[in-house]
Amino acid sequence: MTCRHRSDEEMIDYIVGNLSFSETKKMAEEIDYCEDCYEHFSYWSNLLTNQEEIEPSHHLKKRVMSSFKKEKSSKKRATVVRKWKPVVYTMPHV
Repeated sequence: MTCRHRSDEEMIDYIVGNLSFSETKKMAEEIDYCEDCYEHFSYWSNLLTNQEEIEPSHHLKKRVMSSFKKEKSSKKRATVVRKWKPVVYTMPHV
């Protein structure tokens, strides 16, 4: 069996379940077969599953929401709606 030594993105997709059934099966076989892939998997698996949930401060939430509202309102003002009229071409008679 040959091993592709998957990228970080592919390994993360495998861990979080974003791969198709066939790709998941291939990755599992590679992880079982290749020690480097197993270490790569273990690194990302530990990193992704051992995270604490951190609650942002009230002040940060307020700043983010304020920024979001400002951006949203500025986009509304900048939107231009154009109505297109159909163009009809006639061919000259020869």
